[in-house]
Amino acid sequence: MLGLQYSSGFQKGKHFLIQLDHNDLVQELEQGSSVTIKGLPDDEAVLCTDTATYSIRQVNTSNSLLLCQPGSDTWQVHDDLGFTIELTPCPARTQRLDILLSSTLYTGPENEQAFQSLPRPTFTEAASTPRLYQWHDLVSVVQASNAQLQAALDDLNAFVLDGYYRKIETGYVHRLLDSMATNATIHGVSLRAATLDQLFDCLDQDFDTVPTPVRLAFLKTFVMDIDSSTLSLDPLKVTRFLGLTLLEGERGKEWLLDDFMGTWEQLTQLIMDERPDLATLRGLFYTTQRQVLQQPQVYITYLPRHELPSDPAERFTRLFAVKAQWSQEDMFPFLDDLARDAKQRDAFLLKFTRTQKLAGSVVYGSRIK
Repeated sequence: MLGLQYSSGFQKGKHFLIQLDHNDLVQELEQGSSVTIKGLPDDEAVLCTDTATYSIRQVNTSNSLLLCQPGSDTWQVHDDLGFTIELTPCPARTQRLDILLSSTLYTGPENEQAFQSLPRPTFTEAASTPRLYQWHDLVSVVQASNAQLQAALDDLNAFVLDGYYRKIETGYVHRLLDSMATNATIHGVSLRAATLDQLFDCLDQDFDTVPTPVRLAFLKTFVMDIDSSTLSLDPLKVTRFLGLTLLEGERGKEWLLDDFMGTWEQLTQLIMDERPDLATLRGLFYTTQRQVLQQPQVYITYLPRHELPSDPAERFTRLFAVKAQWSQEDMFPFLDDLARDAKQRDAFLLKFTRTQKLAGSVVYGSRIK
């Protein structure tokens, strides 16, 4: 009969058994890809591959699992495991990235001297403390795979200047856009069909000392394809930016929707002949409706999705702290980054919300106690 004997080096809980339920993760490991566990002391750790992020959860088991070394008559027991580690695909937690880069926003060449002597990041002080970050700094602290981190940097229109990742301050982007549009009109340059040199010439009229990486990052914010020989400003990108500028500039303000749309259209007409569409601001606002003088009035308030928690329970808690009842139209944009598909979104709604009919429409209330 086979015997079991605890080895001299036995130490309970020394090993961890990871359950691999996802083929993508198995394939990456079989191909020799590296994995990294990421998280600062106050973070919930995640596991990152080159392309994906997984939450880490300890699952207790009712039976013990003995980790043994086979022998001819006796097996040596090296550990007694009462749990496994479960890995579940989750959204990359990139909210910290925007905070880190916002401490050193680019506001013009005349202000760059202040950033020349900043110390290296230590990640022990407040995230708002001005620091410049290189790629390896961001990889070490942002809970995302390399591919997801690069995608997040692209979404923020971040750029590399003197080896460090930076963002352009929103107000400065607006100044560049206004100058380029004004000079394009003066010099007969079409913003729907221009060369890169023509757009650079338009910027040169007022911003000739702005370096090329900043100019390209600015243009990527608005053009359809920066690599095309003929560049065209994307009306959706332009109108979204101008709408965001309005909302962000009046953070906390409840705009009467009609007033907001009127002001937004006036701003847009200064750049290009387009009528803005509220749908382009998806994930940046919520609406409320109240009766004023017995007439229904709709108000719009800034609420950027990227500033909300990435944990689903915390996300719903924050949303219901903002208002008690949400329509599908208002709530769904704030779930786009949490749910991989409609099935997972519906699972979140079932877990965290209660539905009811209000004036013939479905609204969601909180199930969280």
